Amino acid sequence: MNDFKQRLFSEQPELDDIKASAMLDCYFMTIIAGLNEHEPQPDKMLRLLTNKLSIL
Repeated sequence: MNDFKQRLFSEQPELDDIKASAMLDCYFMTIIAGLNEHEPQPDKMLRLLTNKLSIL
């Protein structure tokens, strides 16, 4: 997970571990929720993730 967090912030001056953790949480929870739908809709999942990340 630490490698993934580093990649998220590869173009930033330094890693913000709390923000990276929150971003990963949003990502995985969106995937879990979307895949639990009867018919997963990738576009809907992407919009939801985009909205969540815009708050951060």
